[in-house]
Amino acid sequence: MKKILITGSKSGLGKFLAKELNTNNNKLFLLNRKNYKIIKKQFYDFIIHCAGKRPIYSENNEVYNYYKDNIKLTEKIVELKYKKIVFFSTVEVYGNTLEIKKENKKININNLKGIYPLTKLISENIISEKSKNFLILRVPTLIGETMKRTSISKILKRKTDFIPYSKKSSFNLIDYKTIHRIIDYWLKNDLRGIFNVASKKNVKISDLSKGINSFGNNNYNVGNISINKIKKVNKSFVENSIDVMRRHSI
Repeated sequence: MKKILITGSKSGLGKFLAKELNTNNNKLFLLNRKNYKIIKKQFYDFIIHCAGKRPIYSENNEVYNYYKDNIKLTEKIVELKYKKIVFFSTVEVYGNTLEIKKENKKININNLKGIYPLTKLISENIISEKSKNFLILRVPTLIGETMKRTSISKILKRKTDFIPYSKKSSFNLIDYKTIHRIIDYWLKNDLRGIFNVASKKNVKISDLSKGINSFGNNNYNVGNISINKIKKVNKSFVENSIDVMRRHSI
């Protein structure tokens, strides 16, 4: 029986993976803000680190909160006893660049936009320095049944008449189910290092927002993400953003 610790299991990807991995072959442990002292006493075969705080523009965001919820939490996670760890990072760590986003690309932190990719990149460095067997997955926009309420989820569910992004914006969508397949593979095989996990084609905001005519000025372009490395592991880990959109749209 595999002992698996999952962080960020209250919502989003962590909640989805906790549900999917809750089988007779696994014994799950879910980290929350109150049980770290108990969690620390166990040895884990696998740690799935999904937790991370992203700025919400309507909130009074304090830098220290992001340090605690992202960087400090990762420091505490790597202090635990475990065999393997997977960390969910973001393709935003590449920053604003027209170059193809490749895993071996040297990242210039001056190109990062906002605190979220910076804390993710710092967490990546902590894990790569402190863990002997680690997997870091750099992902774009994740879509699934337990996803949080975001601009993209509202668009897909037709629960908004306004989009804060400009018509020129483009996204790359990944289904939670694809992530689950990768995690299943990781649990059974020796997969380690840094991988981009993205769809082979981006999707325009105009394709996501059929019937919506009110747009904002936030011009977001996810850019060109290299997926050759994860594709070599298994071709089924790569799909199309349009297909993900269609599965989760109303």
